Amino acid sequence: SSSGADSGSSSGADSGSSSGADSGMDAGCPAPVTGTLYVAPTGSDATGNGSQTCPFVTITMALSTTTTATGPTTIMVVSGNSSTPNVYGAGCTAGGASCDATPIHVTDGMHHGILIEGTSGIPSATVVTGGTTAADDSVFLVNPANVGFQNLTIAPKRVGAGSGSSRVEGTIGIDFIAPPVGAGSEAVITNVVISGIAKSSNTDSTGSGIAMSGGTSPTVGPGVTIVGGDHAVLVTQAASGATPAASHPVITSSAAAPSLFQSTQFACVRVETANG
Repeated sequence: SSSGADSGSSSGADSGSSSGADSGMDAGCPAPVTGTLYVAPTGSDATGNGSQTCPFVTITMALSTTTTATGPTTIMVVSGNSSTPNVYGAGCTAGGASCDATPIHVTDGMHHGILIEGTSGIPSATVVTGGTTAADDSVFLVNPANVGFQNLTIAPKRVGAGSGSSRVEGTIGIDFIAPPVGAGSEAVITNVVISGIAKSSNTDSTGSGIAMSGGTSPTVGPGVTIVGGDHAVLVTQAASGATPAASHPVITSSAAAPSLFQSTQFACVRVETANG
């Protein structure tokens, strides 16, 4: 659920950080604002530098430049509108080789804090799709702590197959496999719709909307809607050395921005221990 206002661009990046983008990729491109990168269907990974004037075309390229950042980075994903959204990932608006392969992987080296944010306050104006092949276990795969999402629709597409102990789970929306944040606050997921597929008589469901393990404990909400899938939020206690690392997300809602979980196959929120 979202306010209908277009927020344009958002702060949230530390103006004292370095995004790591190469401002010399195209002599006609101004350097990106420190701590902020742009991605758009009209951009280019070959000649863009992540500035608003010369954006990248894939979220993956923007993420790759954050490995040299010295502070947090906001990746502004340029929106369309609610009737004609800009689509990223599988079947993207830019088309062909300009589409992100999924899962879009936030790797361990991208550890200074990242916010992936649609430029419109309307989540349906910015859609990231994944799970169109058997290798797509998630739309986003997140390894470091402190990675947040805002103003997006995330649309997993591959449904589960089989049954019982042999069942293969469908695609997860956001899969956090991350440790607890070392300092400061955990990341926030807000004003996000995860549009999964609900189980029906004709099809299985997609995977969980948000899955997390390893100790990461993001705040989910306010304004998070998760539809379909196995669970809305799945928390798995995973072993980290000899000590189990338990994730404990904070799930929030408000009258102005309610969080809604609906049409899941199993549970809205499920917590599993290491032994099941």
